[in-house]
Amino acid sequence: MRSHLEILARALTGSPPPPASLVRVTNLANLYLVTPQLYVAQSGFPARTEEEQSIREYWESVYQANLIRNARLQHQLCELLDIMNSAGVIPILLTGAAALASSAGKTSRIVADLDIMLLPTELEVGLRSLLDAGYLHWERHSRRHTASKLYRPDHPGLVHIHHRPPDAGTSMSAPSMAHHCRTIEFRSNCARIPSPTDRLCYLIGHDMLEDRGLLYGKLHLRHALDALDILKTDTVDWNLLRERFATGLRKFAYATYMYNLTKLFGVDDRPEPPISRLSAAMYRRLIRKAEGNLYGALDDVVVVLPTRIAFRVARALQSVLHTARTN
Repeated sequence: MRSHLEILARALTGSPPPPASLVRVTNLANLYLVTPQLYVAQSGFPARTEEEQSIREYWESVYQANLIRNARLQHQLCELLDIMNSAGVIPILLTGAAALASSAGKTSRIVADLDIMLLPTELEVGLRSLLDAGYLHWERHSRRHTASKLYRPDHPGLVHIHHRPPDAGTSMSAPSMAHHCRTIEFRSNCARIPSPTDRLCYLIGHDMLEDRGLLYGKLHLRHALDALDILKTDTVDWNLLRERFATGLRKFAYATYMYNLTKLFGVDDRPEPPISRLSAAMYRRLIRKAEGNLYGALDDVVVVLPTRIAFRVARALQSVLHTARTN
């Protein structure tokens, strides 16, 4: 018997959800921020009862609201590119920003933030151009893969400025990504879109390692749909991908990510990743946590909370040691 998360995943690819699961599937779609995409995938859903009709109308209302927000984000992205292009910078667009620029205004994806990556030689100029145009620091200090987060009170989207791909162990870099990018024109401005292989590597590194989805049993369903779109429409260099995720935790992250895609969406035209038994166990953990039952609460207490505390203690120790070395 399929879980509600698996039913939602199949519904997002067009399979009609069972009427008895509609409320739970809708709640999960809200949780994972994929309700507009669910509405599009279920455009032919036959609402037979008043309750089913009200649920379908709810999906449509979220879809319409997201269209309005995405239009505002596209305007912001156009302005951002104009600012940067005028300063001689052509940013690499990531995740939602790439979807906005490459979909001709037709994406139903919820875009939380505008993620862009700048080359090391462009970083200072790009940041300064945005600050001079009225952007303000939301977060000043640099993290492992983000140099800054900026906002403008009159715009809906937070702008994440990346200076490298996520996941400290990656063999990717901003210059290597730029080398394989294709340049697109978006409303008379220029931007770069990463290659399919780099995009998939980015998603695996971000979701499983940087965002610690592997440790926390967490699924980023919007990114999983992005990955599914890559696999359906583009050609991935599997040899390069396996080379980048060849050892240790990275190998496990790659295997588990691909196992999740296979089980959720029926992806079967890709090389078989290793460590399938451990990945299967991680998948069962993810499914159980998505059900919102006692298992999820216990997992959070026994696994997630201690892991978060350990990470915070490690970061605090690193900060103390760094301060001691510099004094």
